[in-house]
Amino acid sequence: MEELLNFKPEVGIKVSLFISEPKHAGVISQQEAEDLGAKLFTYTYGSEAIGEQTTWYWAVNSEDDTILLARYTYFGPPAGIAAYDMLALLCKNKSVQDATHMTYKGLERFLRDNPSTPALAPSDNYVISLALDSVLEASNDYYGVALGRED
Repeated sequence: MEELLNFKPEVGIKVSLFISEPKHAGVISQQEAEDLGAKLFTYTYGSEAIGEQTTWYWAVNSEDDTILLARYTYFGPPAGIAAYDMLALLCKNKSVQDATHMTYKGLERFLRDNPSTPALAPSDNYVISLALDSVLEASNDYYGVALGRED
């Protein structure tokens, strides 16, 4: 019984580093976005009430919809930090539309230490799907807002 109470799924070195030292966690201020010549876009996905919530902060170049800087805040299981941190890294310098083209298989492989060893325990794989869904929903919301702008 003691083993069950102290069970911790094993994760790779890369995932452990993302969890313990996330590089892209945090917010982007309005001033920071303006300093980059970009507009600040935020989108919240999920809810703390259900145990998973992410808010994306993107500094977006409004000329070509390129994400110049991506950060996030996250409430949920630790494995999600790794997925969101890697996804924030991959979103940088991509158009908002291109950010939605990342696949489950691609993101999971970017998180692996070794090509033949899964990055996360099977019970944590869902966080990759949630991370990808959050970017897709943020993109849809961005273009909903962007379509209303005056050009």
